[in-house]
Amino acid sequence: MAGLALVAPAAAQDWGSDYNQGIIGVLGGTEAGGTISLNCADNGNGVVVKGDLSIFLNPGVDSEIGDASPGELTFSVDGKDVVLPVSADQGDGFVYEKTAATLDHATQLLDLLETGKTLVVTGEGKQLASIGLEGAGAALDGVEVCLVP
Repeated sequence: MAGLALVAPAAAQDWGSDYNQGIIGVLGGTEAGGTISLNCADNGNGVVVKGDLSIFLNPGVDSEIGDASPGELTFSVDGKDVVLPVSADQGDGFVYEKTAATLDHATQLLDLLETGKTLVVTGEGKQLASIGLEGAGAALDGVEVCLVP
């Protein structure tokens, strides 16, 4: 039964957003299936530059990938894949930071998250997370401001 946590998306996924000091924060998923959070600096705040976009992935409890970054993750939404480079986030999952070279891929991923049903994240051939996307579209409203060069 424990292996099923990553195979099927959980029935109740929590998606929400918040705004604090020039930063839009969006969080979705569950501890069991994994969580994804996006931080978009729509105005910046003196520490974070306007337009910065970060995507953090915390693997589900059954993930076998460990703490070392695989270098890139495949984000699959309803069978459509987007590959993004990631680094380890101090042992607490993985982080993608927007770059000019990967902006098109980040834009494609956000479009898929807004309209898709399920996000499955893999790295090194291993599944890290399965996250239902119900409510993601509304929570991601406003993040597109960070999808410019």
